[in-house]
Amino acid sequence: MCGILGFFKLGLEDSDNRLVVEAMLESIEHRGPDEKGYKILRNGLVLGMCRLSIVDVQGSHQPMSTFCEKDSHLSLVFNGEIYNFLEIQKELLEKGHKFNSLQSDTEMILHAFAEWGTDCFEKFDGMFAIAIFSEIDLCLYLVRDRFGEKPLFIFQKPDGGFLFASEVKSIQKYDSNILKINDRSEYSFLVKGMSNSLETLFHDLSQVDGGTVVRLSLSGERTELRWHKFKSQVIKKETPTRNEIEETFREYFLESVKERVSTEVPTGLFLSGGLDSSGIAAALCELGLDIKAFSIGFNEHKFDESAHIELITDQLGLRNEIQFLEETDLIENFLDIAKSLDEPIADPSIFPTYMVAKLASNEVKVALGGDGSDELSFGYNFNEGLRKLENLNNLVNRDAIRLILKMPFLRSNAIFSKARFASEVLNSLEDGKDCVSLGLSPFKYERHHKILKYELLSKDQIFGYREGGNFLLADVQDTVRNNYLNGYLKNNILVKTDRMTMLNSIELRSPFLDKKLSDFLLMHNYETHRLHGNNKSLLRSYLRHKLPKQVLNKRKSGFGFPLADWLRSDFGIFVGEVLSYNEFYPDYIDKKEVLKLLTEHKKGVANNSDILWSLLILLSWRQNMLKGETK
Repeated sequence: MCGILGFFKLGLEDSDNRLVVEAMLESIEHRGPDEKGYKILRNGLVLGMCRLSIVDVQGSHQPMSTFCEKDSHLSLVFNGEIYNFLEIQKELLEKGHKFNSLQSDTEMILHAFAEWGTDCFEKFDGMFAIAIFSEIDLCLYLVRDRFGEKPLFIFQKPDGGFLFASEVKSIQKYDSNILKINDRSEYSFLVKGMSNSLETLFHDLSQVDGGTVVRLSLSGERTELRWHKFKSQVIKKETPTRNEIEETFREYFLESVKERVSTEVPTGLFLSGGLDSSGIAAALCELGLDIKAFSIGFNEHKFDESAHIELITDQLGLRNEIQFLEETDLIENFLDIAKSLDEPIADPSIFPTYMVAKLASNEVKVALGGDGSDELSFGYNFNEGLRKLENLNNLVNRDAIRLILKMPFLRSNAIFSKARFASEVLNSLEDGKDCVSLGLSPFKYERHHKILKYELLSKDQIFGYREGGNFLLADVQDTVRNNYLNGYLKNNILVKTDRMTMLNSIELRSPFLDKKLSDFLLMHNYETHRLHGNNKSLLRSYLRHKLPKQVLNKRKSGFGFPLADWLRSDFGIFVGEVLSYNEFYPDYIDKKEVLKLLTEHKKGVANNSDILWSLLILLSWRQNMLKGETK
């Protein structure tokens, strides 16, 4: 695992290039503290990397060029892991390629690109951000894995010059004045709770999309090629039985977990009380792999999963270390977390994610996590709300449903509350918007119109909610799953886990995002994944005789912490100081209304914790970016 970067044609002398690239690498040293390297190619293109040594620990130095006659014109920097590289390497050997090392997935990439061009990436099972330069066509190829697990930012100038990097702070290190905040994208972050990875919160800065290659010619041309598109509900000629589906899931799942356990450095497991990480734990035990788990607990019962974690570890005989977090841990670590963010993330679970990574970093370099399972398998409660709304739609007409969902005395009813939420969000599908991100945003319409000064915003910055909804569209569950994969997973979950784990120099691997397993999960529809009303029914079937019923029947919960209570305590004092005196408010946010929200919350009149967290993260990010205090 590494951090990568590079730049071209930005008016520096070679001596300045060396000083700049060293400063840029230093800014992301946490991504790869084991080794740093850079190369100034003869055309003036600079490539650099910092490495966390996991595969071929003693070799695979980067930037890498090969000397086989088939690919001697290529140079590369690479961030990530290719789990099936030995399989691809064998195919390349049969085609006459010669390798300096048979243990390097980095070298395999160069040979694969020389043999198949951009078609090679579809063969890869892994997570990756890659920059490959070809001296034949004088083009740089920037590519990102299909889910977007590994980040890759691009800044481009009108004259054809460009920079790329794993993190924005490297680009800012090149020139502290080069990046300007995009107000429109910043406002979009507030509404959706996450940034759009393709636009980012800066002018002229974008990311390579998942499953895409960006080709940058040194003459100034830019082209994009999508090499992968997700396919769902592939219809087979012969429909398999339920037992066959469950057995195939088990086979692929075990294979994926086994592939992601490092044979060269220590591997751990991020274990919560939920099904996804519990499933990985069960698979590790079935495979006979002795791996230590790391977990987070809280003294507050509502957020503490330590009892379920102990049930899991006792049943499986798994070694486990639990750290119980207190309010002081958030106060002591918040500034480090905030300074690490290239772009703000409104998800409060960045805090426990950071802390479990920090705990694990004392013993391991690689950890396994359950990211992607919910998004691939219709695992969220929102999916259940859509189904309940559909059932209502089958009973009465739409006008009647609107009246029913407005009735206050039904607000607490589980059926109607989930259906109401689904109907409020679905209207965004009419405009092609990401209904999932909008639905999860803490800034509901009735709240954010008081905080944000609309008169200072252009019309295209105002997204707003409309009353009602268009109810169910054709294949709406597939549409929502696509929203989760291309929005929530890519722009929130994977960003959060990448930044918080790499800040602690840990590589997080996600078995559910395995190429073969994820394709298999996408083949099947809502009914297959939520058999008899149980979410993630394939994983539940696998765990049926492996885990206690208390774990299997536990209600789904997020990776949360007592934010609402802590905002009424010492952490609230800290937040009050930031919100009261912060000089980096954007013009369109009404500071008085923000402070009213804090006062309401502290008095217990309302629970404004999610909104206050979003504003705290945004203002802290603005301060760090505008003052150049990122780390």
